[in-house]
Amino acid sequence: MSRLPMNAAPKRTAAAVSNSDRARAVKDLITIGELADLLDYTPEPASPVGQICECPSCGLSNGARISESGRTFKCRSCHAEGDLIDFYRAAKRVPFTRALTDLEALQSSAPGGPQSGDLFNQGDTNGHE
Repeated sequence: MSRLPMNAAPKRTAAAVSNSDRARAVKDLITIGELADLLDYTPEPASPVGQICECPSCGLSNGARISESGRTFKCRSCHAEGDLIDFYRAAKRVPFTRALTDLEALQSSAPGGPQSGDLFNQGDTNGHE
């Protein structure tokens, strides 16, 4: 068994750093409310702040509360929670790297901002278009 010297830090892989940077960029691109709307989860204003929509994980109508900032969500039923990438992964049932790739495609969409299209119609198991 090889041992690292006490002061040696484990090496980080290029992929891990790259995925971290990619995730940060994707999260700055769009809010969860905007993504939910693109995926036909139809977010609505919530009282006192934020939005509510169908939970992408369990499907409970108005179960997912989106924070006022639009950066996090949490379901009041199944307790699924997370950020933009977690919401997309739950909605599309895809792994992390596929979610990153799909969400990055928004950056190459029309100059007017994120648009739905073939990207959002693939792999949906919740009956959303």
